[in-house]
Amino acid sequence: MSWAEYNKKFYQEPNDILCKENKWLEQIIYNLDIKDKYCLDFGCGVGSWIPFYLAKGARLTGVDISAEAIQHCEASYPSGKFYRLHKNEILPFQDDSFDLVMATWVMQELCESDELEKYLHEISRILKQHGYFIVVENVYPDPGARKLLARTGIGDIFSNGGDMPSRLRFFPMNTMSGFMESWGFSRRSNSAEGWSFFESYEKTQ
Repeated sequence: MSWAEYNKKFYQEPNDILCKENKWLEQIIYNLDIKDKYCLDFGCGVGSWIPFYLAKGARLTGVDISAEAIQHCEASYPSGKFYRLHKNEILPFQDDSFDLVMATWVMQELCESDELEKYLHEISRILKQHGYFIVVENVYPDPGARKLLARTGIGDIFSNGGDMPSRLRFFPMNTMSGFMESWGFSRRSNSAEGWSFFESYEKTQ
């Protein structure tokens, strides 16, 4: 799928569920206090969320593995800084460089390789003390979630309470929270919308 096809499907002409997810993430960004803060879009693609960050006055940096995506971002958002990330490359930033890192639908692409733990460690390294990590990933509704969990042993059942059905988030070692808490992060919020869950973590240690 080309970047044009991707943007059309997920952002320009999204179905009802995708539209709800996009609106939810827009609201999360809208409520962030990030004026003059250093923010990293990890897996920025062609920059679908970058205008929302720039509108809030953030100092925005993006990384992606696609050279085409980075070229598009550089042409479209000259006030940002963009870097192509090669396979297995560590993030090209100093320790404690960012106030906030956002990763939207990225970690699930790494969940069955050692790159997941490596990049979560890298995010921990480059975030400042009390910096925030916002992660958005897909979830899968019951009963399929329980069948997948039983078959693979990968993932955990995630519930947002109330009348919302349980969800499965698809990660090894059971939970994203386990990774983040082991590196001194505390989960500050969690919610679910459509096919995705939205979580924020604060670096507290």
